[in-house]
Amino acid sequence: MQDDVAGEGYLDRIAMAVQMTALAPVVGDSVTGVKLEATGDLHGSPCKAVVRNYIIADFRSLAAVFGQRVAWREWEMLNVSDHSRDSAGLKYIYPVVSRRAGGVSLGINLNVNNACNWRCVYCQVPGLTRGGPPPVDLGLLESELRELLADIVSGDFLARNASPEARRLVDLAFSGNGEPTSSADFLAAVESVGRVMSAFALPESVPLRLITNGSLLHRPAVRKAVARIGSQPGEIWFKLDAATESGIAAINGIRMSIDKVRESILACAELAPTWIQTCYFALDGKESSRADQAAYLELVATVGKKTKGVLLYGLARPSMQPEAGRLSNVARDQFHQFADRIAALGVRVVANP
Repeated sequence: MQDDVAGEGYLDRIAMAVQMTALAPVVGDSVTGVKLEATGDLHGSPCKAVVRNYIIADFRSLAAVFGQRVAWREWEMLNVSDHSRDSAGLKYIYPVVSRRAGGVSLGINLNVNNACNWRCVYCQVPGLTRGGPPPVDLGLLESELRELLADIVSGDFLARNASPEARRLVDLAFSGNGEPTSSADFLAAVESVGRVMSAFALPESVPLRLITNGSLLHRPAVRKAVARIGSQPGEIWFKLDAATESGIAAINGIRMSIDKVRESILACAELAPTWIQTCYFALDGKESSRADQAAYLELVATVGKKTKGVLLYGLARPSMQPEAGRLSNVARDQFHQFADRIAALGVRVVANP
């Protein structure tokens, strides 16, 4: 660990800078401009999470003492390669820069216990477990969302935390550390977020999105919530990484019939505007087989025109699953060739290699 974080005193130096930055709003000092020059080498480091947790704890304790809400990551801009759920020090709400949406997205994480009913090999969630989330504190979720939205809409949050090209709020998105629709409080959470969006009079250019694997569309409460999102206005990003049972098992870690996948996509598209979202990558250095590609194209041909199109994307952040070392992006020409084959079906494609 010492080699990785550049010496024994490294955490102490970070803690000192953190304390100075946190104290500045209280004492009126000018140290808020302090730069943590040595933090650059933390990206990609196994110790990054340790350092982050150390900093968060320090900020939270100082904030409690001085009655201040502290933006602990002002020294590190939001970026597409880091979608940390603790980026604002909140429980349910986290800002990220979305490369697909093209700006700052406010994520809503109901699965705070890192539990999901799927286990995708490219998942960036550390300590992922099977299951569903605990009960949601809807009052806390709503207050966190109101607080952060106020800082974005009326404050200088975007100027402090996003690069110039990303300084716009593009959506509010149910995503997080597991399947959002697995929460028993999902419908109530959708209604709560809808009230906040109405209170802030957010324009139609800032929709409510649900990023989902679609496996629970058979539940009446989930369908009602999806329809609510569709009338927000909002839209659904429906995961489809493979269209064979063996492909789904290998990539998403579950057993599911293709008939059920087809039915769920069509049902979702009837309830709300729906995009198919597909992560296209190489496993052990090879893109998916011709047979798997043909099955995917066949399925998209039957459902794609009922949707808004396909969001095709590659790997942007490292997997935290055991298969991480086996994953890589396909060559750009292979990626775009596959995108062209989808477009040839008459289906719109938004490609992000």
